[in-house]
Amino acid sequence: MGYSIHIEQIDSEPQNKITLDKWLEYIENDPEMDRNDQIEIIGPENEVLSFKIEGLCIWKGYSKYPEGVNVYFSPSKNSISVKNPDREILIKMYKIAQYFKASVRGDGDEIYNEKGEEIQNTAPQIHQNLNTQKWWKFW
Repeated sequence: MGYSIHIEQIDSEPQNKITLDKWLEYIENDPEMDRNDQIEIIGPENEVLSFKIEGLCIWKGYSKYPEGVNVYFSPSKNSISVKNPDREILIKMYKIAQYFKASVRGDGDEIYNEKGEEIQNTAPQIHQNLNTQKWWKFW
């Protein structure tokens, strides 16, 4: 598990959705992106777990890539997601979002800008009742 950030389309028109074909076209033209539809990870008991995700790619331009740290951009229905991104990754996501006329949005509905900073949280705010009266007292 982890916290995901998504590149999501701002416009709800069907012709403007981030389709798999549009994503594949993008990664083909971005030399920093390396398509790799298969991911293998080591499981909790040292077993190799393999997953196939069409359009999955690794960002080779990430500063920690030479150290063996892979950043996976994973397409899903009308969005591109990254797990647990740092600021550098958020900045790359913002650049990709600009190409698609999309926004960078977290699981909590927060929005990120070109500097990888949270600028807006569109999630409804939960207001705590400041009334100290016990719930069972009606008077």
